[in-house]
Amino acid sequence: MFTLLAAGGAAAAALLLAVKPAECDAPTATKSAAPLGPVEITGGAAIPKPPAWNERVVASLSDAHDLLDALEARGVAEREFEVLGKVGFVVRWR
Repeated sequence: MFTLLAAGGAAAAALLLAVKPAECDAPTATKSAAPLGPVEITGGAAIPKPPAWNERVVASLSDAHDLLDALEARGVAEREFEVLGKVGFVVRWR
């Protein structure tokens, strides 16, 4: 068994040493004929822009929570909440 493994290993090593690596051309830079600028994509469907955000500033956390609950009840999927330091809270939705 050991002789088979040794013979197989020697054959694999001889094969690796006999294989010559492929030679590749040196990389060259090519200049594009068209200047860089805006690219027009044709075909396919246009991606619509999402609607603008609506927002309301409220004074208390409970008012912000109530507004978020009302938006959720109406099925508004995109909602966010932001704290304005010690001034109040902003609720955004679209």
